Amino acid sequence: MEMLAALALIGVLSAILAGGVRAVTENGRRIQCTSQLRQISEAISLYRAENNNTYPPANPWNADTGDAGWLAWHTGDPKYGKDSPLAAYVGGVETLRKLSVCPSNSTKFAGPVPDKIRNTYGYPYTVNYNIMVDSLSAGKTAKNASLVSRPASTVLMADSAANSSAWGLGFSDTGSANFQRIAKRHGEKSNLLWCDGHVTLQSPSTINNTNLYPQP
Repeated sequence: MEMLAALALIGVLSAILAGGVRAVTENGRRIQCTSQLRQISEAISLYRAENNNTYPPANPWNADTGDAGWLAWHTGDPKYGKDSPLAAYVGGVETLRKLSVCPSNSTKFAGPVPDKIRNTYGYPYTVNYNIMVDSLSAGKTAKNASLVSRPASTVLMADSAANSSAWGLGFSDTGSANFQRIAKRHGEKSNLLWCDGHVTLQSPSTINNTNLYPQP
């Protein structure tokens, strides 16, 4: 009887310890994610300083000229021999690829990396298309930061889904299907990077359209 009680106690203690280890591990990932988002924000600030105060587009594709640019903000395109301009501010494109993936989204792809992802480290953060435009086609231009009247309450990017069917480069409106690309990577909450550079941990359900559009 005493042996059974001792084994039961060991089982309980093991479960408590395992839960504590998981909590510590997740907390570490959340902190690292916050740090990465802040580094990306600093890179974007440096980019803006050298590009007429404009935000880099999420995707520089221009259907009018056929220029695919650097493919996406978080990577490069060997086909065109171009890397995202943000790479220059973080020490290179490989560093940028690493920074763009939350530790909780780190993925070892079983086969080739999905073509739309183009990041061997996993699924990158998803961005606000109202700030980092989805392309430069049809007369679209890079967003000037002077037009973001409420930078402290306008989302720039967020934690993303971790599967190829749900992941997407950006989101635009709470009423759009692409809003579901913001994922709860830390418990029931997401890390959000705001246009002024601060990061918060909150539920995507607390975001409204006034947090997505640059002007009131």
